[in-house]
Amino acid sequence: MKILSDMLSNDVFFSFSIMVITLFVSAVIYLIITLFLKRIKDISPVCLKSPVRSLIPAGCFLVVAPALRFPDDIQTMIVGAFSIWFIMSVGWFLIRLVKAVRESFLRFYDINTPDNLKARAVHTQVKVIENILIILIVFLTVSFILMSFESVRQIGTSLLASAGIAGVVLGFAAQRTLGNFIAGIQIA
Repeated sequence: MKILSDMLSNDVFFSFSIMVITLFVSAVIYLIITLFLKRIKDISPVCLKSPVRSLIPAGCFLVVAPALRFPDDIQTMIVGAFSIWFIMSVGWFLIRLVKAVRESFLRFYDINTPDNLKARAVHTQVKVIENILIILIVFLTVSFILMSFESVRQIGTSLLASAGIAGVVLGFAAQRTLGNFIAGIQIA
């Protein structure tokens, strides 16, 4: 009993123990989510498996990171690494989710039929929307990663602010064009 209390009082051993327990908990959560994803018929769980496999432990480690008892400089590096891992995992998951939704939506529009004009139009429109969403996700992911570093936080904030301003300016400048584009998507 004395040995166990001495080991638990050691900060590094305690921190590694917490990390190992967190890894096991995240594995159990992953198994539960995998079983849930298998029940969803519309979205293929295969394409979401890898991002979920990364996202769950990253989130779990990020939650327990404040409880770790490493020295301050190492603690800061570990929390930063977990934050970046989590942000990248969320971005990866969202990109895969966009692709999965695209695939589940486009399976209703077969372009191999003889009269496939509508199907080709839908495929093109969905691909354009998918590309826009992926660019937006990558942009936001990079911005949030930059904001997690104290030394370059201003760059990440500037990117988000300039994207907001550019969006407003482009929205006003291309209002008529965007209106026609959206109307074309709705008609097709």
